[in-house]
Amino acid sequence: MSARRPSAAPAAPRTRRPWRRPGAAVAAAVRRPGQVAWLWLVWMLLWGRLSVLVALSGLLVAVAVPAAFPSPVPEAATGDRRIRPVAACWLAARLLAGLLPASITVAAQLVRYGPAMPSAIVAVPLRTRSEVAATVAAGAVSLAPGSAVIQVDRENGVFYVHALVAPGPDAVETVRARADAVARRVILALGHDLVPPGPHPAWSPRPTGRP
Repeated sequence: MSARRPSAAPAAPRTRRPWRRPGAAVAAAVRRPGQVAWLWLVWMLLWGRLSVLVALSGLLVAVAVPAAFPSPVPEAATGDRRIRPVAACWLAARLLAGLLPASITVAAQLVRYGPAMPSAIVAVPLRTRSEVAATVAAGAVSLAPGSAVIQVDRENGVFYVHALVAPGPDAVETVRARADAVARRVILALGHDLVPPGPHPAWSPRPTGRP
């Protein structure tokens, strides 16, 4: 009696990547309009100028990226935390409107003080426990010319901004207030509530059991 040949396992159906299907890019953009708008805004800020060509190319990139690189739904868009369109548009308008005046101010200070232009590292309260909101807020603060977030200390609820400051007693407080205002707008636009400044227990390290 001849042994029966084992039947070959059925081949698994091939799955095509979402970005290869016709219309996948448009479908992804419709499902995540907030992500597309944010990518378009980052594109415009990176170019630093407004033109029809830059705007259209930014729109194409913003639509193609979510389709080519699908990602899970962001934390801010899950549950009862949804992006607030009006607050997000107001945030984008404020950021764009503040780029030119800030650039002129920094350029004037550099011409006036030269290499002796003073700078400072300013501690700004972090008013969110969300990692997504904290990351986006740090990026928005760093968009301002002459300032950059160098560290986000989630455990102590503070982030540090390196900024060029003009000599004066209120220069540091001005930088702190400006960065805090931008971070507040970002947190609210992403649908999160503001938390009091200070250490965040949710990010504290776990106890080791040692006395």
